[in-house]
Amino acid sequence: MIYLHRGQDLTPQQVQVAHELLIAKDPDLMAHLCSFQAEAEPFLKSLFRDSCVGKLKPGVWWTCIKKTCKGVNSGLCDLAIMLLHLPSSSAAIERIFSNVGAIQTKLRNRLGLEKAAKLVS
Repeated sequence: MIYLHRGQDLTPQQVQVAHELLIAKDPDLMAHLCSFQAEAEPFLKSLFRDSCVGKLKPGVWWTCIKKTCKGVNSGLCDLAIMLLHLPSSSAAIERIFSNVGAIQTKLRNRLGLEKAAKLVS
């Protein structure tokens, strides 16, 4: 089952940093975040039920919120979707650097950026 975090497991310092970042991005988002955490308007109560939340991926859920809840600031939905797409570890980036290191050697140090990128991908 997908659990809607809503900041329940964050430390007070993490909550403070998150609020400051949200306010810096768009002050209007703070009111929408509070409404989301309280499951209040403009969010539809039916979208918080386990029968709905438990069957959807979080990105799909936020896309649904963006399209069905007319009063919700789309910036909050976009921010949530963007955060959900961030890699949870640096393994993918480390793998890319490893591949580039195997391609860009002392013997191939004049390899252009465009060709190196094509070889890596």
